Amino acid sequence: MSEDQVSPTIYRDSPDALSVLLARLALKAEVYVDGDFCGTWAVDTAGSRRIPFHLIVEGNAWLYFPESTPRAL
Repeated sequence: MSEDQVSPTIYRDSPDALSVLLARLALKAEVYVDGDFCGTWAVDTAGSRRIPFHLIVEGNAWLYFPESTPRAL
C-alpha cells in the first residue's frame, strides 16, 4: 500500500467507535422546544426538511404515521 492509500484507522485507536464516527460526521443540532407537557398534545415535524429527534424523559408517548397503526414508545 502506498502513502497515498491510507488505511482507515477510525476504529483501531479508539475504544468508542460511535463517538469517532459522530465526530467525523460533524452533525449540527438545534433545540426548538424544551418544555413540560401534560394532557393530550402533538408535535408535527412534517415538512421540516430535518431529521427530528425527541427525548421523552418521563411518561408515555405514541408515534403516528399516516395510514399506520399508532405505536407506543
